[in-house]
Amino acid sequence: VNTRRADGTGEPEELGDAEESIALAFWSPDEEWLILRTTTGAGNVFGRDIMVMQRGVDQTPRPLIAAEYDEMYPTLSPDGRWLAYSSNETGRFEIYVRPFPDVDSGRWQISSRGGSRATWSRDGREIFFGDENDNMVMARVDGSGSAFVAASPQILFATPEDIDLGDLGIPYDISPDGQRFMMARIVRDATMEASGLPDFVLVNNFGQLLRERVPN
Repeated sequence: VNTRRADGTGEPEELGDAEESIALAFWSPDEEWLILRTTTGAGNVFGRDIMVMQRGVDQTPRPLIAAEYDEMYPTLSPDGRWLAYSSNETGRFEIYVRPFPDVDSGRWQISSRGGSRATWSRDGREIFFGDENDNMVMARVDGSGSAFVAASPQILFATPEDIDLGDLGIPYDISPDGQRFMMARIVRDATMEASGLPDFVLVNNFGQLLRERVPN
């Protein structure tokens, strides 16, 4: 497991060794904790688990949430106090929230009709996710106290067919004001259909391009 400055300066820093394949990794807001999601789980050879490394303490990732089910798509609240994730422990994926880093001190189920790929609003008062019918859903939440409180989820809209809510990560993000969605759309052409592989597209000056096309 290595980290490097996003601006490309300096040398990579080795944090430790991972026995499992890592599919996702991100830092907590205070950069003390590295949260990781494995592609093979400790409890199930075909499962996915959520692991953690504390900077300067852990030399290898250790289990954070690692049951015999799949635990996927971990995401921390903006204040770093709450961890939302997906688990199929009920037979289908649902969204859960736990305190962080003491994940065993509580657990709250947020979704009721399937849920995966959760994302927090910038103020931490809303959780967005996709349900089992590919609807975009939002739940208002309150994590200001010791207990987590979530209102009943509300369907916002049905995602178009060319928005992939499959297993390739989280294909959307929320604007800082919580009013707009940016989504990755599937584009298929003859080359992709023939090869079965998507094209990799690099967009330069993305911010300027977005302001020109969506000025408001």
